[in-house]
Amino acid sequence: LVVALSVVAGLGSAWRSKLAKEEEQLQAASTIKGQLERKHTEKEREEGMKLQRSQQAKAAKERLKRRAAAETKAMEQAKEIARLLRKRREERQAEEARERAAAEAADSGIPDAHGWTLKQRGQLQEAVSRYPEDWSHARKKRWEMISSEVDGHDARTCEATFARLEEEARAAAAEAKAGRQKD
Repeated sequence: LVVALSVVAGLGSAWRSKLAKEEEQLQAASTIKGQLERKHTEKEREEGMKLQRSQQAKAAKERLKRRAAAETKAMEQAKEIARLLRKRREERQAEEARERAAAEAADSGIPDAHGWTLKQRGQLQEAVSRYPEDWSHARKKRWEMISSEVDGHDARTCEATFARLEEEARAAAAEAKAGRQKD
């Protein structure tokens, strides 16, 4: 029995040493496994960060493209506005040139369709303002005084022309008012 016990004891120590080696190997394997898992986790995190950075870069490029498109559109609108303003300015200048030509023709003594020059109409306006309706009790006397200041026209034509000019001014004012109400 002693021999059997000594053989069993010898086998037990061999078995114990084998068990200790297996435990060491298990610990080493678990340490290696933990290190591999950490490296794998870090690698996944780095790939995630890399993917996130690439998505941010892509989004930034898209924002820049949209901004460039918006700036291009704004520039085209500004050019269109500038073109319209230039056209309006040219039309206004042409209209002013026509008006100046008409004024020069009128100043040169060319009568209008009713036989009045611009100078004579100006004289009429000044004389009417100088002799208002309440200036004299006699209407005929007032128009005789006005006609004495207007070259080449008598009291009756001065009165008729002034009435016509007043009516034209009222019609133009009404037309302008109607045009503003339509806008």
